[in-house]
Amino acid sequence: MLDQPKLKSEILEERCVPTTNVLTSSYTTSSANVSSDTSTTITVPQYTLALAPSGVPTTFAGLFAPQPSSDGYQAFLKGLYNGVLFRAPDTAGYNSWLTQLENGSVSRYYVTQAFINSTENRTNQVQGWFEQYLDRNADPTGLAFYVNQLQTGFSESQVLSEIILSSEFTSANDTNAFVNTLYQTILGRAADAAGLAYWTSALNNGTVSRATVLNDFITSPEGLQAVINSEYSSYLERTPKFWETNQAAWALANGYYTYGQFQASILTSREFFSDAIANEQA
Repeated sequence: MLDQPKLKSEILEERCVPTTNVLTSSYTTSSANVSSDTSTTITVPQYTLALAPSGVPTTFAGLFAPQPSSDGYQAFLKGLYNGVLFRAPDTAGYNSWLTQLENGSVSRYYVTQAFINSTENRTNQVQGWFEQYLDRNADPTGLAFYVNQLQTGFSESQVLSEIILSSEFTSANDTNAFVNTLYQTILGRAADAAGLAYWTSALNNGTVSRATVLNDFITSPEGLQAVINSEYSSYLERTPKFWETNQAAWALANGYYTYGQFQASILTSREFFSDAIANEQA
């Protein structure tokens, strides 16, 4: 039997995780124009977030479909197919994973990581970013390159940054368009006038680089909150608790989680498995 890899949440518990609200302390962005609101009330983003799954079924009935399932493992696997690959299970793959789960040769964590880091999921991610930022399908060479990066240890935010900072995107988007795009795809909302003016002025006068601004948006309290809220809403149908938000934001900002590992921590949680069991029947 394969040993279950230690969950990131367990690693974090062994470290001195800050007890203060890190969303308003250790990595507040350089500009007050990026919101530091720490409310746990979920607001549906106006735009598609680049670093959060898009297309997850909006109900547990859809997430764990088709019903009925004979046990929790069946429903859990259906949740991975619908929630990570955004499709119905194929018979061969489903049966293979189910057999391994039920005979104990693999853990739920192992299977979840395999889904997240699969060529199918990584291809969907890269293809989505090409469409979102470059307004085209990924070319075979670029697709293979970025999929390989994701599968060999690059974080989602690193690969996304490479695409946003590419010469292709830069040549097609002036400063105003660049900043507006960050507000829409990283924060999930339209730019406020003050924030747009601040960042475009800083870029135009050379105070900051595009790379710095992009990183500020990705690691901003508002950007992290948007992703965390989206993941909890998509997979657990609830708002994250204060400590859950605080821990996840700290881990993402400090590199203890990649976005895929954060996604895995939710999908391998007891709560997600309990929800799967509760939705075995139609």
